[in-house]
Amino acid sequence: MTRRLLIACSYKVFHGRIKRQEYLCETCHMYFSETYGTFSYRRKKPDLLEGVLDQQVRGVGVRDSTELVCVSKDTVEQVILNVSFRIEQWFKSLEIQIPKGNMEYDEIWTYVAKKQSDLKDEREMWLWI
Repeated sequence: MTRRLLIACSYKVFHGRIKRQEYLCETCHMYFSETYGTFSYRRKKPDLLEGVLDQQVRGVGVRDSTELVCVSKDTVEQVILNVSFRIEQWFKSLEIQIPKGNMEYDEIWTYVAKKQSDLKDEREMWLWI
């Protein structure tokens, strides 16, 4: 997941510390990369970190994620904390009030009827709990 940046001022392209292409603005002397502004900014393996998040969405535990992706438990926890912090910042920018305490969101995909012959055009249903 990369986001493209439109840089209006002149810039110089080089490979930075993490061996990825970076841009240096010659006017304001700021560094930019393709992952700037995303949760994978300044991470060595953004694809693996996206895999960790995908597993967390599907309900896989932290220790199981560490074994599947071959990263440490601390790395998985840092990814989760970083993403939750960015989501909280995004909610604050939208001025959405988050209720205090734990909030859980889940979905179920099911069929209305049991047999294939009994299914009609409106056979699938999404339930949001």
